[in-house]
Amino acid sequence: MTIDTSIAVCNTTTATNYEKGCRCSVCKSNKAKRVQKHYEGVTKYIYDLKEKSGCVDCGWNENPNALVFHHKEEKHLNMNKCNSYQKVNNELSKGVFVCPNCHALRHTDPVTKKVMFNNKNLR
Repeated sequence: MTIDTSIAVCNTTTATNYEKGCRCSVCKSNKAKRVQKHYEGVTKYIYDLKEKSGCVDCGWNENPNALVFHHKEEKHLNMNKCNSYQKVNNELSKGVFVCPNCHALRHTDPVTKKVMFNNKNLR
């Protein structure tokens, strides 16, 4: 039995063969850098969306980082856990960005002024 060493160590320092099976430190590092860059891009994409929309209830847009995502129906995925543009866009169709004050109001019963936990009763 012969051992295939062609994928054991990568001789390149610029590209990655990680997907082809190479697990050398160079390929692992390049893969990690690509993944990190992708996540940074998704995070910036969400930030830009918040910056453009502001709070849909009151229009507040002082700090896009403070805006939160309000799910109109049951929550299936946390916006912060979205790791792809497709997942972000899928979640956007399920809710809106609001400021913390408006988000609290959306979760408060207008009559009793108590916090509601059943999202189906929310607007």
